[in-house]
Amino acid sequence: MKAPRRVPWASRSQLEELYDYLFSPASDLASRQRGLCRINVYLSSPSCPAFLPLLHGLINASLLPPPTSAGEAMTTRMTCAMAIVRFVNGMVDPLQVGAYARPISHLAATIGIPPILIAIRHRATHDDLPPLPLLLSSVNMAVDYLHHYAFLPLLASSSDMAANGIVGPSTRRSEGLIRRWKKAMKTRVRDKVAGEENETGREIRKVKRDIEVVDPEDVIAALCTVDGLIPLARRKRPGVKTTTPPVTSLQVWTPLLEHLATEHPAFPSLLAEHIMRLLLDPTVALSHVPQSAQLDPELAKREEESARWCLATWLLWLWAQDGKMCLADDDKATHTRRLLGALLRGDPSVRRLHRCLALIDARLSDSTALNDLLPEEEVSEDELVGFEEGTKQDDPEAKVAEMERRLRMIEQGQRSSVAQYTSGFKPTSGTDNLPTGWTRSGPEWKPCPIGIWASA
Repeated sequence: MKAPRRVPWASRSQLEELYDYLFSPASDLASRQRGLCRINVYLSSPSCPAFLPLLHGLINASLLPPPTSAGEAMTTRMTCAMAIVRFVNGMVDPLQVGAYARPISHLAATIGIPPILIAIRHRATHDDLPPLPLLLSSVNMAVDYLHHYAFLPLLASSSDMAANGIVGPSTRRSEGLIRRWKKAMKTRVRDKVAGEENETGREIRKVKRDIEVVDPEDVIAALCTVDGLIPLARRKRPGVKTTTPPVTSLQVWTPLLEHLATEHPAFPSLLAEHIMRLLLDPTVALSHVPQSAQLDPELAKREEESARWCLATWLLWLWAQDGKMCLADDDKATHTRRLLGALLRGDPSVRRLHRCLALIDARLSDSTALNDLLPEEEVSEDELVGFEEGTKQDDPEAKVAEMERRLRMIEQGQRSSVAQYTSGFKPTSGTDNLPTGWTRSGPEWKPCPIGIWASA
């Protein structure tokens, strides 16, 4: 049994009240101050979500009164700059998991942080502080980011309800309906049952009627789990060279997906969005590690990669569908932008998904797709170095051989390159062509690279 997750609030209503204090259209200065006081209480708990301290600093900076003197203006600028620096570092640092540090701009692109915030963070850390209006607008931009990508998902998730012993009726009902559908359809597929005037046919009709009144997002959350669209056994999932869901899974789930798309036209878009969010979030574990794999990290890693690729094949299947299960071009463009940004993270399932989608979508196979799909401020030549088409890694053995050749040249005292470099210089004397106030040290002076003519 999975251990419950601890949270600092006593009930879901307290979390909703905090949201109203901070983000309600009717919120004012007094309500936001109450929200900051509530967050201060939550910060003392070790189970406080990591984004709340960042949100506290940003909102506190945005509520500072207009400065009336140069000293107050500098204090406000430093407060806003520090809030932005802490926001970027706090969001990006957990992604530094490799042996070598990766550029912050690359990591920020994988989670959708606006590039302007990365530039403000760099300038506030290493250069002069940006002007106050730019800092205030950047603070508001960071607050909007946490609002949409941290607070709203937390509020909408059912995990916080389960942590308090509360299971939503809609969530329970969706999970139960998914289990009933899978059991009935697996029986029909295994026994090759045809027609609807039988026990499994009547059960299928009942599930269809019951699922029509359930929130589609709850149904999607129940579908995109192990023992839903992801088979429980790893041997039943698609291999790394397979780009379609298993045939049995298609036979079981396609009728339900098409029925939901008929009842809710936006269902394919919602399903693709949920799958993409799960694939691009490195903190989400899609597979339950079996007992045999708990002591073997490599086996657990293969189990997780298998589950992620299985879910990716369903996205490939959706991408290629026509009719009522077809994804709109706007949805495909949005997912393409997110997928291109996530390539910087190096996830094997994401890179494999990109290669497969490039075969069926010209926007991902075209070398100019990145410039066409991403806004101009999100693409820079420095960030794309090493990702050009056809780029290959240098041969390490060739590099070592070249280094050894240069070392032998230095040890043998060959100065041919130095002589060639200094052959065009002629020693001069006097004060010819010298700036006012400068004199030469002596007639023997000659121009040359530093250290070449050093005496013993």
